[in-house]
Amino acid sequence: MGIFDRLTENELENLIRKTVDKFAVDDDYNLIKSEVIKKALQINDKKKEAKNKINNGLYEDKDLRNIYELSKKKKIHVYEILKENGYIKNPVEEFLKVE
Repeated sequence: MGIFDRLTENELENLIRKTVDKFAVDDDYNLIKSEVIKKALQINDKKKEAKNKINNGLYEDKDLRNIYELSKKKKIHVYEILKENGYIKNPVEEFLKVE
């Protein structure tokens, strides 16, 4: 289904085994299945949040993603900040140098 993109097959298998072991043999199959899915979604979401925390604010200084985040904070178009930081040169100055 692609909803457990942060969980490996081994992690899913272990989760299923632990959850199924808590139920009796004659318990409803759909109840067990829904419990496994609920727990898997919780673990998957925790892993996604952890990855997002790692990536937020930890880019290298010259990483373009920092400039993008800065443009969002200042509410300035990314082009202007790229130009200010020297990533975009003025075409008139670049190609029509007067000597």
